[in-house]
Amino acid sequence: MKFFIIQSIILLTSTITIAQNLEIEGFVEDAKDSTIIWFNKTVNDDYKNYLNNSDSAVLKNHLFKKSFNIKGTGFLTTNPNPYMTGLQLIVEEGNKIKVNSRRENGEFYISFQGDNALGLDELNRSIFLNFKKVNPYITEILKKTKSSDDFIHDFESIRKKLLEPFDLLLSENKITNSFYDILQLNADLKSLFVINVIVYNYKEDAKKNELNISETELNNILVKLDNKYNAFDEKYSKCDGLLRIIAVERKCQNIQNKILFGFSNNIGIWDKSDEMYNYAPIDSQEMMLANNIKYVGFKSYNLTYEKFAKIFHNSVYLAKLKQIDISSKVNEIKPYSFGFYINNSKQIDIKNVIPNIGLQELINEKFRGVSVFVDLWATYCAPCKKEFIYSDKIYNFFTKHKIEMLYVSIDNDSQIQKVIEDIYGYNLRGYHYIATNKIQQSLMKLLKEKENIYIPRYLLFNSKGELVLKNSKKPSEGQALYDQVIELIK
Repeated sequence: MKFFIIQSIILLTSTITIAQNLEIEGFVEDAKDSTIIWFNKTVNDDYKNYLNNSDSAVLKNHLFKKSFNIKGTGFLTTNPNPYMTGLQLIVEEGNKIKVNSRRENGEFYISFQGDNALGLDELNRSIFLNFKKVNPYITEILKKTKSSDDFIHDFESIRKKLLEPFDLLLSENKITNSFYDILQLNADLKSLFVINVIVYNYKEDAKKNELNISETELNNILVKLDNKYNAFDEKYSKCDGLLRIIAVERKCQNIQNKILFGFSNNIGIWDKSDEMYNYAPIDSQEMMLANNIKYVGFKSYNLTYEKFAKIFHNSVYLAKLKQIDISSKVNEIKPYSFGFYINNSKQIDIKNVIPNIGLQELINEKFRGVSVFVDLWATYCAPCKKEFIYSDKIYNFFTKHKIEMLYVSIDNDSQIQKVIEDIYGYNLRGYHYIATNKIQQSLMKLLKEKENIYIPRYLLFNSKGELVLKNSKKPSEGQALYDQVIELIK
């Protein structure tokens, strides 16, 4: 069985609901520039449509800022990285949230400012909402219980006690009612997840003798839990998306094992090893499949993008999966690849893979007898991308004057797919060298600079291969750039 790691819509009613921006800012102590903060969220403003790693922000000078277009209240998370633990965020439209992260003696300390700040503080330190911390409490209840009724009663008592801090915050008007409601729904899913894991652990032969409860009553715990918290219920659509997927997966497993009752919704997408997922509602199957494709690709399910689009023809995931489909077709593009991109072709013609070469050597080897305008850029560089708006204009100008255009990307090796997506997305016609950040040292030597090279930066080599301009005007400066270039190549 495979393990699931897992446009805005205008609603025409008597009034029109307009999505509002959610703004999240962060300060991350000791973080390196260009560290990516990955957000797991909806693919549009509907929280039901979860996709892992669906958005990102880049740290610079320890700071990041991200804005989302959302409606109502829902759940976002971030992935952990070496400088910050993963965050859990219950957010509402119009919220402005600031997060501060520091590390001391190997431990991360997170604090929040802004809307529902005290609730976010508690959310990220709650024992009940942390699997490792709550596991011993529930395990102890299971070891002592003799019936499913006793277990459910004792569990609900522990849940109520561990979530009391949120009750207090609500009574003091320090969190909103909608924040509290999403919190409780997320606690339902956490209950389903933790108890299923523990019960299945004890259903193994090696651990049965530790319990005073029969196998039948163990199964009844799962039945009674499902009666209270049905993972297929639409009300959980605004909760933590990954937790929702896991809860749905667990319910499918219980149906397959005949612990719970359910109907098959077989639409022909799962092979025999994954057939239990046919018990999930079709929209949940769509969500699970889209998330798994993001990690293992279409081929793992004998699918193509076109077939997925035919099955789920109105899917909100199509735009994201199209990007994955494009990326999969260029996954042979390696670091140090040198090639040419033709207008709107969605394919780079790779000429060579040239490792361990400096820019000057590349110019000498590949551009003999022609002038070359070089654009140094990276996917995390917003000013670089702002200049890409003028890429068609400068390409047409340089072509007219027999000047070659060369884009040199200096991202980390791991970001090659994003580099390719940006080349396609901004239609960056011309030559490309996927240099990676390992070219920094040779660039510093070439440009006679002692520190890292700032970007965007534009260089000009004449037809003799000589660097005649090591910091030109920007493409957005139009005629001023053209005049500067023409003067120097004369």
